[in-house]
Amino acid sequence: MSAQNLRIVTWNCRNGPFDEKSALLDIFKPDIKIIQEIPGPGKKNDEHCIWFPSRLTDKKGVAIISSDELTMTCNPPSPDLPEVFVPVKISGKISFNLLAVWAQKEMNYIESFEPILNTYQDFLSASPSVITGDFNSNAQADKKHSKFNHSKVVKKLEKEFNLISAYHSNRQVIHGQEKENTFYQNYNEHKPFHIDYCFIPTIWTVENVRIGSFADWCQTKKSDHVPVVVDVRIVNQ
Repeated sequence: MSAQNLRIVTWNCRNGPFDEKSALLDIFKPDIKIIQEIPGPGKKNDEHCIWFPSRLTDKKGVAIISSDELTMTCNPPSPDLPEVFVPVKISGKISFNLLAVWAQKEMNYIESFEPILNTYQDFLSASPSVITGDFNSNAQADKKHSKFNHSKVVKKLEKEFNLISAYHSNRQVIHGQEKENTFYQNYNEHKPFHIDYCFIPTIWTVENVRIGSFADWCQTKKSDHVPVVVDVRIVNQ
């Protein structure tokens, strides 16, 4: 029996430039970065850097960047599905499937998860999987979404895919009662929301979750979101 540690960082950077925003996350020494609302890197996708644009604004999209210990492959997301959800197969010291998320207004944010989870059911079930990114949702806003709301997504992920939110597991809080926030509307400390998540397999152990501070990330105008840093431990039997 052996174990591996994995550090995942997700962050909506609001805008570029690509190299500068990506480098800001290097202080965390992540195994994998998932960055939303970032301009393209100016190069083709490869095994360590994948980027896809949003149909709503092709100048910005989602980037997945891995360390040298991991390699990635990805098929282009279906043009018939909501933007932006990027399915990535990851191998190396740990193998798992990743669905990178930037939920947008095209299908009313969280409601877009219903067709996404139905379409990617086999992908998410075939291997240990992680779903992470900017969900643009919180259980406090359930009543605004009649078709498919945040609480339904959380229940579906746990019941059908054995995935739980790393933050909520680590802090032992329920969705909608978070004490730390990941987004500050208009850079305003008095308009906080918790809308960025990392869902991991229930069989993985959450070692730690860090939420970036308003002072370090938003007050300095790096972004109106702060990074979510997730440390997990995976036992290989």
